[in-house]
Amino acid sequence: MTELNTTETAPGRTPAGSDAVAPPADAVAPPASPPVPKDRRKLFAALRWTAAVLVFATVGAGVTYGITRVERTDVPGLSTKDDGRWKYPALVKPELPAGAALPFAEDNPEGIHYAGLNQLLLPAPAGATRPPTPR
Repeated sequence: MTELNTTETAPGRTPAGSDAVAPPADAVAPPASPPVPKDRRKLFAALRWTAAVLVFATVGAGVTYGITRVERTDVPGLSTKDDGRWKYPALVKPELPAGAALPFAEDNPEGIHYAGLNQLLLPAPAGATRPPTPR
């Protein structure tokens, strides 16, 4: 129990039977592995969504601008040129009851329209017939 097991040798002595070679003092350390890149998936996803929103907003704004700048009669489907199929009578303002205020007059703050509802409907074109009543 008094014996001490050590692997150290006394200074200046080499261990007996050892062929140990001391490493050179100017040994080059192995190159360090490259640093792990940061996880930027969320950043790239946010940039993709931002780019998509900007593209769609730009296209939508361009289409809206293009449609609003064109005259209504030049847009396909919105042309109001007379094709001769229907003849509509001239529009007339509905008659108001005696003493009733105009709908947007200053003395009518509620904006109530006193004309009859049937007078507010557009007139049918000449030659139109009522459809049959449902059964």
